[in-house]
Amino acid sequence: MNQTSSIQTGAITLTAASLVPIIDWAAQAMNIKIPMEAQLQIAAFLITGGHAAYNWLMARAAAKKATATQ
Repeated sequence: MNQTSSIQTGAITLTAASLVPIIDWAAQAMNIKIPMEAQLQIAAFLITGGHAAYNWLMARAAAKKATATQ
């Protein structure tokens, strides 16, 4: 299985720094004050979760394809 994630090498690359402004905007809209360190942790969690979900879906699709071709 290819170990290069297309999420990182594709046209769009998400980083914690790119999600922090969105998290800050959402927090301000809800009148919640979130420290910068917590915003970075939330962003890292979202990115890690997204990668895990993507990798799981790709592995599941590959397994189905391998089973179907046998």
